[in-house]
Amino acid sequence: MALTRTSLVDLNSAELILDLDADTSIRANTDDTVDIKIAGNTEVKITTTGLAPGVSDGNALGTSALEWSDLFLADGAVISFGDDQDTTLTHTDGSGLTLNSTNKLMFNDASQFIQGVSATVLDIAATDEIELTSTLIDVVGNLAVSGTIVGAGALTAATSITVGSAVLTEAEL
Repeated sequence: MALTRTSLVDLNSAELILDLDADTSIRANTDDTVDIKIAGNTEVKITTTGLAPGVSDGNALGTSALEWSDLFLADGAVISFGDDQDTTLTHTDGSGLTLNSTNKLMFNDASQFIQGVSATVLDIAATDEIELTSTLIDVVGNLAVSGTIVGAGALTAATSITVGSAVLTEAEL
């Protein structure tokens, strides 16, 4: 049967059944909320403020075989993670992305991570090695090394080298 009426069809919060066994339907029995049921369960809710799954941790957005193409978010958009939204990734307009608080961006088994531990300190941690590959690594600021410095090439200093309290200058060499 086809709906051919050209004027408003008012279901007055009745359920619009979509399949033979009557377990897939659309219903708007709460003001400004549309529920979509599949297999008898509310799987999607549409309200004036959002598109949501029927229950927390309910539906995936896409599947391993049917992926969405692109995602477009507004300036200042926030992606929240966890049941209590304790981890967020926020678009900082014109600058990039901000990971909230002192949360970590972790790799592999979580023993490797980048973390803003405070407003002034950034940690880059790994269990064995951090490799920086470039023709030039420019450190702007002081370099504090708590371990041994091993160099495969030359050590170049602009004016002097200090070991303990002894200073060796270019003129002395």
